[in-house]
Amino acid sequence: MIRIKVCRLSDIINSTIVTFIYILLCIFFSKMLIMISKNIDTNIAKLFIQNNFINIQQDNAILEERSFFENIILAQLPNVKKEQKKLENKTDIKQLGVQQNKFENIENEILTIEKISETKLKVGSVKIENYTKDELDYEELSKSLSTHIPKKANVLIYHTHTSESYSGIKEYSDYYRTTDDESNVVSVGKKLEEHLSKYEINVTHDTTVHDHLSFGKAYNASLQTLEKRMQEKDYDILIDVHRDALAANETFRPTAEINGETVAKLMFVVGTNAAGLKHDEWIENLKFAIAFQERANRMYPGLFRDIHLSTSRYNQHMADKAIILEVGATGNTIEEAQGAMKYFAAILNSMK
Repeated sequence: MIRIKVCRLSDIINSTIVTFIYILLCIFFSKMLIMISKNIDTNIAKLFIQNNFINIQQDNAILEERSFFENIILAQLPNVKKEQKKLENKTDIKQLGVQQNKFENIENEILTIEKISETKLKVGSVKIENYTKDELDYEELSKSLSTHIPKKANVLIYHTHTSESYSGIKEYSDYYRTTDDESNVVSVGKKLEEHLSKYEINVTHDTTVHDHLSFGKAYNASLQTLEKRMQEKDYDILIDVHRDALAANETFRPTAEINGETVAKLMFVVGTNAAGLKHDEWIENLKFAIAFQERANRMYPGLFRDIHLSTSRYNQHMADKAIILEVGATGNTIEEAQGAMKYFAAILNSMK
């Protein structure tokens, strides 16, 4: 049996209104949720952008700061490289086994003098062979350590006997002599120039050949070179680099062990006016040689042989710090002669 429910019109209307209101509320809340969601997304996006912008600003600031310092570093780079080069090249006294303050106030020392024989004298620790046989001014010599050189001294290196060479050379033009500048005393002078320059000492190395016409008249030729050079510039020190020659013993090989290295011994030859040539201030050259060698004996014992005080002048009247430097002898090798130059340079530097 079929039952039919009869609804009143008022119930239908009420139900429809409720449904419509429900639908409207759903639509309203849905839109509200969408708007809220959009606002949240927008705020999150804003916060994200702001944070990233802050990070970008910070990164830019860091980059700008880094760029600033990089520019400073780049600007200073040539100076840094220059100083680094100095540190790499500079062979200072400390590196060569000597404390830099070892010679503070040394100029105030008065050296003791001892007469060993008629021809040999000892001033401090320095022995002198006096071939002039003249009496020396002991009081003046005792003050030798007061001798010093300017901070940036001007030094002239030259070679009266330019062709003098050493053992082991492939070709000789004469008795232990060669015109090859890589095998004779010119190469020793180059090595000395190199080491002196590291101490900011102003060095001129004159390689003029003076003994090609006459070995005996070489000093006349080197005098002309000195006169020309000294017209162009004032020099504090003149160093005539030689190799010693002993005709009686051509195998003579004087060496010293310095810092575990075998090097050629050195010897100063100091000229005087005993042979009659004008050279009134020769004792100043002797004092310079004594001051130098006294330091050498303390820094590198055994490096030097006795000073040779000669009757000849050897052009040393041209300056009050002019010396002949004999580097080794015919029995030495060129390497031993060159090896001694870094120690010579360190000693000279200590006299500033």
